Amino acid sequence: MVMARSSVAILIGICVLGLASTITAQKPCEPRVQMSSLLSGVDVNGSLYIDKMYARCLPSPAKKSASNYEYQPYDGGKFSSVLKDSKGQVVNTFVWYGENIQSLWEMSRYEVVGGPEALKKLSPGSYVLEFAVEDKVFQQFPFSITTKQSSDQFKSMLTAWQHGDVKAIATSFNHDLAASPELRDALLSKRNANWTRWIEERMKKPGAVMIAVGAGHLAGDGSVVDLLQRDGLHVRRIQ
Repeated sequence: MVMARSSVAILIGICVLGLASTITAQKPCEPRVQMSSLLSGVDVNGSLYIDKMYARCLPSPAKKSASNYEYQPYDGGKFSSVLKDSKGQVVNTFVWYGENIQSLWEMSRYEVVGGPEALKKLSPGSYVLEFAVEDKVFQQFPFSITTKQSSDQFKSMLTAWQHGDVKAIATSFNHDLAASPELRDALLSKRNANWTRWIEERMKKPGAVMIAVGAGHLAGDGSVVDLLQRDGLHVRRIQ
């Protein structure tokens, strides 16, 4: 009976150890590019540009590099980013310089396969950026490019001035500066008052003079035109 109980105790101990081993087992570290570093470094200005980024759990390259960069285009390991369009066609390939800094891999810069002249302009559409070690893809980053029609404020203001629509000009400036009374006071009110005083003093002297100011200073309440008219001067718009 004693031998039987000992056997049972040993079996229970083995089972408990096996359970503990199962609980504490961790998944193997898998290569990943830190999305925060990618998103803060990526820029689309006609073509795709990427600043340095960081990655974790990259394997140490089997091929040793002669430089501090264990990953680089000419020797050592190959870490690449391949940009593809919605049809899966390769747009550009970037091969990175990377070095291991403690637990992170810093991918500090890259070279475009084919040279800088091979960098293609991107049109609106869907794309995917594939990250690979030795041409084996481990992560994808899909994104889209859209266009937004920008409002040409100068063009609309010029059109308004050409048609004598000073109200539209005043509305534009009031909208832009409504959120900051201090900025409006510094950029418009004080300047308008100073120019008005200068013009009134200059009008007391003979001769003609040309004064150039921005269109926003000539429209609406408190403008140079408005202040001059309040002081009894006749102001006429000419074209």
